[in-house]
Amino acid sequence: MPLLRPFLRPIGIILVGCSTLSNCSNEPFVFGGSWRGSNAQFADVTLALQQFRDSLDGTMNLTFAGFTTPVVTRVSGHVDRINMEVSGPLAPSSGWSSLGFAGHLSVGTVGTLTGHVLLSGTPEPSPITLVRQ
Repeated sequence: MPLLRPFLRPIGIILVGCSTLSNCSNEPFVFGGSWRGSNAQFADVTLALQQFRDSLDGTMNLTFAGFTTPVVTRVSGHVDRINMEVSGPLAPSSGWSSLGFAGHLSVGTVGTLTGHVLLSGTPEPSPITLVRQ
């Protein structure tokens, strides 16, 4: 047993530290509800989500800057602790085939979601911050 003593202390510290930190939990954050934001490319991005355990379902409304009519699609996706992703198909008449959002909770905040709007056929995802409504 004396040979194990140097190893038992760090293990005990790790276990105690992890039990006191909330982010050691494997439970997913609740992303259900409405999230909204905008950036230079999009005048409005709104996610209206329902959550069951680690699954998400809902709608995504996207209004391009300079336009008033939103692109709306049903989305579904999943949650992995503080990370989430949703995506859904778009009508071919829109010029794109799919729309999505991937993001994570911002460090130190509960109501801010930082991520990217993913629009098929565009070269780069568009960074955006959404705020819980």
